[in-house]
Amino acid sequence: MKKLSGSVLLMLFFVVVAVAGAAALAIGGINVVQRAVGAHTQEARVAAEERSPEPKTAAQGTESLPTERASGAQGSEWANDQVNAWLQAHGAADVAELAEPYRQVQAWYSSAPGELALLADSATLSDVEELEQIAEDVLQRLAAKPQLQSVSVSTSDGKLTAEAHR
Repeated sequence: MKKLSGSVLLMLFFVVVAVAGAAALAIGGINVVQRAVGAHTQEARVAAEERSPEPKTAAQGTESLPTERASGAQGSEWANDQVNAWLQAHGAADVAELAEPYRQVQAWYSSAPGELALLADSATLSDVEELEQIAEDVLQRLAAKPQLQSVSVSTSDGKLTAEAHR
């Protein structure tokens, strides 16, 4: 009987060690995902800055993630207002609630008055027609906003870009 209880204790010890190891791997995996998302977001910012003809300043605006609305800079506030109006026109509160391909928009900013730039997921969108569809949809749904003159949509890797103008 004592031999049996010792075996049970030993088995219980191994189960606890296995669960602790799995938890450590899960936490490490979360950190890896968070770093990858951060790198992807940084990649999108760098790609957008490379396409911009002149360097952006804080007054001209910076992109923001849908869950992180930028504040302080006039251009960012304007870009946020435009995207919020677009979401409302779709009856959505967040980009994640939109249909494809619109839900692939990850960030936005305004590099100049009247110009809205959207960055879309390069891993999901591989066709310029989808980017054109997004740009034209934004202009169409915001037809009552004459201050919006152009919308450009680029993939986060900077390989594809589409524009729509009034």
